[in-house]
Amino acid sequence: MLRALVVLSALCGALVSADGFAKKYGYSKVMANCFGEDQYYSWSKEVFRAVKECYGEETSLSKLAGQPLYVYYPPQAQAQAQRFPFNFPYQKREAPLYSAPILKKMVQKVKAKVSNFTCVMRKMNYAVNTLRELDLSEDLKEDLVKGMEKCKELTTCLPLEKSGSPMPLKLQRIVALNKCWKKARFAVCMKHDFMKYLSEFDLSGLPADEDSDEGSKAEKVIHILMGVEEKDDFQLY
Repeated sequence: MLRALVVLSALCGALVSADGFAKKYGYSKVMANCFGEDQYYSWSKEVFRAVKECYGEETSLSKLAGQPLYVYYPPQAQAQAQRFPFNFPYQKREAPLYSAPILKKMVQKVKAKVSNFTCVMRKMNYAVNTLRELDLSEDLKEDLVKGMEKCKELTTCLPLEKSGSPMPLKLQRIVALNKCWKKARFAVCMKHDFMKYLSEFDLSGLPADEDSDEGSKAEKVIHILMGVEEKDDFQLY
């Protein structure tokens, strides 16, 4: 009994401190509700299988970088990943706060993440066309496709060549597309969820727009709710 309590206490402490895990869990639940549990978790298992296959596999980025980059990042290395301090002190130091060995480890960690990401993407053969094959309502499917197309247009126009990143330009666009697509997917799923509960809002309080359909009304409600809660976007410091 005591052992169980200790384990439970440790688990609760980890969940409280692991904000990243909580966000990922919440995101997964939203996606499962949107795509259907069987469909979403089946896809998640395929991703996880690709991730496991990529561990221990040398990945070449020669086509992206112009020169080969081989990285091996096993699971135990991730578990033992060193946490780096990012609180820069105000007083001057005789020796650098970030020594060469620490910076090398940081570089290797970033390279490993890039390597594993490209490996998983290759194995999954990730493509927009797969959206049209999903067992979803036509309205939801259409919005998802539109969201992906917008992300493609946006990330294609980004002047990433001026970012100063050492990452290959093509890979920068892939990462930017993936980041945009995750946000777009969440926004579309939230919109269709809100459409089910529009009756809970007296929409006469919104700006008059006779041509608005349920989707547009749901988007307006979401933007208003997010705007009310948002703080950082309206601050200049």
